[in-house]
Amino acid sequence: MVIAALLNGEKHINYANPPDKNPFNAYYVDAAIGKKTEKEVKPATLKGFIRDKKGNLLEGVKVSIRNADYKKNTNTNINGYYEIKNIYPGTYTLKTEKTITRLLTKISD
Repeated sequence: MVIAALLNGEKHINYANPPDKNPFNAYYVDAAIGKKTEKEVKPATLKGFIRDKKGNLLEGVKVSIRNADYKKNTNTNINGYYEIKNIYPGTYTLKTEKTITRLLTKISD
């Protein structure tokens, strides 16, 4: 009986010949030695639009993300769009802030 295996692109052959011709289970074991590797992780980009309850795009909203090792913020543009680049895998807190300035006028009698 010939047992052939292909491991890591290499052909391995083992021969077995049972003396009593009885069926048997045979197998070929080959040890594989490797080294630990880290998968290359590419940074992501967080982007989107900020709208109010009525669906209007909001300009000048501060958008920030943070975790223990990273903090970055940006502001939405005139179209309500923001983009934060170079974000690595992890758990982040996302926060949005908008300061609204109103002119109050009091008319006295």
